Amino acid sequence: MPFLQIKSLRIRDSKFGPAIVIETNPRSGGYILGFRVDPDEKMREVFKEIHTLWQVCMDMAHIVLS
Repeated sequence: MPFLQIKSLRIRDSKFGPAIVIETNPRSGGYILGFRVDPDEKMREVFKEIHTLWQVCMDMAHIVLS
């Protein structure tokens, strides 16, 4: 999924335990995707990596569009 399509990114409780939740923009279908990663420490590492890449992409988009 292209990072520009992401509307929000968070860790949220689900019926399966904590999960990484990615919500896409309405123009991209408005999907809500949940990903469970075990163990929790690994999930936090994966979340941090995705979040960092998303932030870099958004920062670059703002620079290009400015």
